[in-house]
Amino acid sequence: MPGLHCTAATFTVEAYPDHTFSGIVSQVRQAPQTVQNVVTYDVVVSADNPNQQLKPGMTATVRIVTASRDNVLRVPDQALRYTPGGVVGTAGRGGERPQPVGDGNGQSAACGCSATAVPSACR
Repeated sequence: MPGLHCTAATFTVEAYPDHTFSGIVSQVRQAPQTVQNVVTYDVVVSADNPNQQLKPGMTATVRIVTASRDNVLRVPDQALRYTPGGVVGTAGRGGERPQPVGDGNGQSAACGCSATAVPSACR
């Protein structure tokens, strides 16, 4: 898992469900664990704990953002594949097409759209 070291992370624990803690990935353990054909790696997140709320062994729900984009519109992937009436061609004004960028999660993508000509898939 190269590239995750020093990546920002946010997490919650069951003891404090309304409080989101933040930290950084300090370690990705190289000893995978396989349970029911699912391979997982332990990740160590370093976080400040000034009030001593966090205890060793607490189970956490963690969010690690590996990529982000600014000034884009997020649209469902299905919208990029839709062609009304089976017509395949350019979308929007001036023959412009949305340029999807994303992490390939299969659920959504970001369209880089200019302010002057907005492709129909980005509206």
